[in-house]
Amino acid sequence: MRHVRPQLAFVLGALAYVFAPGHSGVPDHGAPIGPFAAAALALVLFAVAFWWRADVSRTKLTRIAMAMWACALLKVAIGIAAPTEGWLASQYANDTLRPPIRRSTEFHLPDATRIDRSIQFREDRFPVYFLNEADFNRGLRREVDEPFSIRWIGHIDRPGAGVVRLSLAARGALEAKIDGASTATLDAVPPVVGRADATVPLAPGPHVVEITYRKAAVVHALVEVSARDASGPIVPVTPHPVSAARRLAGRLLTYPAWALHVAVAGLTIAALIILYRASPLVWTWTGDGGARTAAFVMFAIFFVQGLIRSAPFIGRTWRLSGGDDWLAYEASAREIATGGILMTYGERLGHGFAYFYYPLYSYFIALVHILVGEDLFGVIFVQFLILAITGIVVHRTAKMLFGPTVALWALVALLVEQQLDFVRYYTVTLLSENLYFLPVALTVYFLVSFAQSRSRAAVVLAGLSGGVAALTRPSMMMFLPLSMVLVAVIEQRGGERFTKAVRSTLVYGAVFIGIVLLATIRNYVVSGHAVLITAGQGGTFIDYNAPTASDAVAYKSAWTGTMASAAWILLRMSVEHPIVYLTGVFTKVMFSLGMTQWMGQRIHPELVLPSAGYFLAFVFCPHARRLAAWPAHLFVITHLASLTLTMPGRYGYRLILPNYLFFAIFTAAFIVRIVELGRRRLPPARVG
Repeated sequence: MRHVRPQLAFVLGALAYVFAPGHSGVPDHGAPIGPFAAAALALVLFAVAFWWRADVSRTKLTRIAMAMWACALLKVAIGIAAPTEGWLASQYANDTLRPPIRRSTEFHLPDATRIDRSIQFREDRFPVYFLNEADFNRGLRREVDEPFSIRWIGHIDRPGAGVVRLSLAARGALEAKIDGASTATLDAVPPVVGRADATVPLAPGPHVVEITYRKAAVVHALVEVSARDASGPIVPVTPHPVSAARRLAGRLLTYPAWALHVAVAGLTIAALIILYRASPLVWTWTGDGGARTAAFVMFAIFFVQGLIRSAPFIGRTWRLSGGDDWLAYEASAREIATGGILMTYGERLGHGFAYFYYPLYSYFIALVHILVGEDLFGVIFVQFLILAITGIVVHRTAKMLFGPTVALWALVALLVEQQLDFVRYYTVTLLSENLYFLPVALTVYFLVSFAQSRSRAAVVLAGLSGGVAALTRPSMMMFLPLSMVLVAVIEQRGGERFTKAVRSTLVYGAVFIGIVLLATIRNYVVSGHAVLITAGQGGTFIDYNAPTASDAVAYKSAWTGTMASAAWILLRMSVEHPIVYLTGVFTKVMFSLGMTQWMGQRIHPELVLPSAGYFLAFVFCPHARRLAAWPAHLFVITHLASLTLTMPGRYGYRLILPNYLFFAIFTAAFIVRIVELGRRRLPPARVG
C-alpha cells in the first residue's frame, strides 16, 4: 500500500471488513450489513471524503488500513470455521405449503427463502417481504389479509442422551416434528393465541426439527417457538447438518469475532482522530472553510434525521399500498435482486417487456437491499444521505456562480425547503425523485464548472450524471439537446476553435446517450423492441392532455406505442383544441411554480416565494443572466416543459421539487443583491 493514498487504503480496508462474511452468530457478519454497520460505514465514507485533501502521508493511517485488511481476513477465516446458525425457512404465498418457495433479496438459497436466527415473529415483524412483489399489487394490510405458510428446518447434534423441551405459541396452525415424528400441534382460532409444550427424549447424535406454520387470510400472524435443554439453555440449531465438534468451535469462535469488532472500532476511531488532526474543522462560512462547514452541517443534519426516520422500518415488513408507484418500484427492485439484472419476470429473452417504470431507481433500491438488508431501513436512510449530498452540491454550485455569501443563504433556503416539502412527505417513501435530485444537481454543477474552466473532465462528468438522471426520470432527455447547444456556445464564447466546440459537444452528448443506451439495449434484449428508456409514458401524455375523456380514447387509438407517435398526437391536440390545450399548459406551469391551489391543493408559501425569487433574480441580478448560470436555467425550462406533458398535481407536488434545488440559489442571489443595493444607498455613518 506504499503508493496508495492513505485515505483510500483506509476506506478500502473498512469496506473489506464490513462486507466480508464472518461469524453468523455475531451481528454485522457481512452483506447485507444491517443498520448499525450501514450507519458506521456512512460516517467513515463521509470522513474520508471530507478529509480527502488532508496531508496524512507521514501518519499511521496506512498502518491502520493494513490492520483493517488483516482484520477482514481474520473475519473471513472465522466465518469459514464457524457453522451458520439458525433455522432454514421456506416461505409460501398460501396456507398449504404449496410451491413455489418465495425468494429473498438477503439470502440466495436454492430450495429455501432465508435463514432465521430464531422463530419469534408477530404481525408485520414476520419477514415475509415477498408481499411487496409484483403479484401482490393490491390492498394495504397484506401481512394480515393474505395467507402464507412457512416451514422451518433445524439440525441439532446431541453429545449425549437427554431431553429437549419445546414451547410453542401461535395464532393459526403450528406443528413441530422431530426426526419426522409429530411431537406437538396446535390450531388456534384467532384472536386466541394457542400454546403447547412437549418434552422429547433424544438419543445421542444428529436430529432434525421441523416446524410448520400456516396462517389463513385475515389473521394477525403470531408464532413463537423455543427449544431448550432440560437445564434451561437454548439448544443451538443450524440450517444444515453440523458435527458436535464444529458446533463447539463455532461457539468458542464467538469471542474472537466480537474481539475483532472491538478492534476495528478502535482502529476506526484512531483513523478519524488522525484525519481530524491533519486538518481540523474551522467553523467559518467564507472561503474553502465555508464549503467544508456547509458539507459537515448538511451531513450531520441528514445523517441524524435519516437514522431517526428510518429506524421504524428496521425488521418490519412495511406494506406498500397496492396500485401506487412505491410498490411498483419495490416490486421491480425485488425482481432485480432475486431474478437477475435484466428484470425479466421469468419471461424468455425477446418475449418480455420493455421498462414501464423509470428503471434506475429500481436498481438503486435493489442494490441497497443487497448491501444493507431486506427491510426498508437502508433505502430510507440512504435517501436522507442523498439529500445531504445534493445540498452540498447545490451549495458549491451557488458558490461558483455568486460567491460564498449567496452560497450560504442558498444552503439555508434549500435546507428549509427540504425540511418543509421533501422530508415530511416524500423522503420517507419509495419515489424516484429521491434519487433524481442528486444526478440533476451534479449535471448542472459540472456544466457550470465547465463554463468557468473549459475542463474536458467536467464535460464528461456532466454527460455521465445527465445520463444517470435520464435513467432515473426520462424527462431529463428534454435537457439534452439544449444543453448540447450550451456546451458549444460556451466553447465558442471562450474563443475556442469551431472544431473543438464540436468535439466537446459530441463528447458530452455521446457520454449522455451512452448511459441511456444501457436501458435501450436491455429493452431490446428482453422485449425484442428498441425502446429508448420506458414504454409507459407516451400513453399518459395523451391521457393527461386530451381535452375530454372521449377525446383521449380517440387520440389514444391513433397512438402506435412510440414516443414519436405521442409527440405527433400532442401536436395535433394543440392545433385542433388550442384554447383548451394552452389553458391546461398554463395551469400546469403555474402549479409547477408553487401555486398549488390552481390544481386543488392548499397554498404553500414556501413554494411560491422561491419561484418568485428565481424570476426576480433573473431580472435584477446581472450575474443570474451570465452564461455560466444557464445550465440551471435550461434545466428549469425543460423541467417545466416536461411537467406540462403530465399531470403535476396528481402526485401531491413531488414532481415540481427538482426545480427548487436551483430556485434556492437564485432567490438567495436576489436577496443578497437587494441588501447590497440598500447598503449602498444608506448615507455613511458620521464619526464623532
